[in-house]
Amino acid sequence: MFQIIKTRSEATFRRDHPDENPPLILDCGRVVWRFPMIINLSLPPERRMHREGNEFLIYLAVNVSDAASRAKYIDDASLALTYWFNFVHYLDDRKRPDRNEWDVTSSDLMRFRIYLQNHAGLSNARVEDYITWTYRFYWYLDHFRQSDKYGLIGINKPERNETYPIYVNRVKGMWPFSIPNTPSLLKGSKPSKTFWDDWSNAIEMAVASKSAVGTRDALIMELIQKFGLRREEIITLEVDAFAERAPASSAITEMQIQLSKTKNETRKGVKGRVASGPKDVYLRVQKFIKTSRKRFIKAGIKDNAVFLSKRTGKRLYLTTLSGELKRKYQVTPHDGRKVSATHQFIHYLDQGMSEKTAMMLVAENLGHSQKTGGVTLQQAYLQAQILREKREIKTTSERLEGYQSENDELKLEVANQESEIQHKNQVISTQAQQLQAALEEIERLKALNSG
Repeated sequence: MFQIIKTRSEATFRRDHPDENPPLILDCGRVVWRFPMIINLSLPPERRMHREGNEFLIYLAVNVSDAASRAKYIDDASLALTYWFNFVHYLDDRKRPDRNEWDVTSSDLMRFRIYLQNHAGLSNARVEDYITWTYRFYWYLDHFRQSDKYGLIGINKPERNETYPIYVNRVKGMWPFSIPNTPSLLKGSKPSKTFWDDWSNAIEMAVASKSAVGTRDALIMELIQKFGLRREEIITLEVDAFAERAPASSAITEMQIQLSKTKNETRKGVKGRVASGPKDVYLRVQKFIKTSRKRFIKAGIKDNAVFLSKRTGKRLYLTTLSGELKRKYQVTPHDGRKVSATHQFIHYLDQGMSEKTAMMLVAENLGHSQKTGGVTLQQAYLQAQILREKREIKTTSERLEGYQSENDELKLEVANQESEIQHKNQVISTQAQQLQAALEEIERLKALNSG
């Protein structure tokens, strides 16, 4: 395992670790830094310094001018790299015998984040710090080592028109790039943020109540999940948006709805965007308008919104909508749009579309402004990559299990056939012995007759 050895002096280091290389001592102006060495204990003593890790720490010591920041940066970076190297070599559940810290993909970093969240006992803020320092380590290698061997991740270089799997944002300061919070497949107590099934289960729960409110809630969640609508778009959705008769043709599986309001649109008389989604959801909303919605209408209250409050007969407030979904079904509208984006990406990537095309289509479907950085979409795209990879692994595993089962059946059949052949051989051997005895008896009788 890798470990960090913090040395107070070279004499102390020599006393405690006589077989190791001496600590690096840098004269950085007024401060002399003896920083931690990253040691790979699986290597022989002469090879135990992790050169690239220490070079990165040297870079921090030389380039960070503020003494307090320099101390914190070196401590945080050292611990982050130690966690990362241990994870790559020893702790990753998908490690390979030939794996090294240069063979890195976006899914490796994602699994590292999950490991830190669930096994390292770190706070969420510390997890994000360590992810960022791991990224910065590779950024340093790419910009200062000028080598092609590292299998780099997480670096956008617009000036070279090169994009790598993890999206990053341009910032000011020492680091030209920063990495956003990476999405996780495991969210501790909040798995509903990630999984499509959690939303499907919430919808089933609402439908199972067999009440008008349950029907309303189920349709709201379906419009968020499958049409990608925002809270504002849900509460301002007008009955007229569902006036069009859906074609009977089974070849048409999607319908469009004209929204009354789009995010950041404040001009009067200007309609919102057009959203697309499954025809069956559209038909269920039409049925709701003709039947269950009438139970929400109050005398003297006229409101053309599709979804009304049971108590007031008026359209729902933003906070009411979010609060009821969270309290009853443990889901939130914003998380639902993330789920919607993730599965749209899966759909488009399965069709063989490029990342750029899929990003453009999902942004259009969800009404994202082209001026934004699109961090939410970038996270959803990463999530889609991970889920597709997990699905492929599961499919491959199931296929291997099928082959194994088939192989076991063939082995059993071969064993049965061998047993049957052995039995027939025994029968043939017995018959041959009987025939031989009969022939000997005939010869004996012939000899008696001739005598």
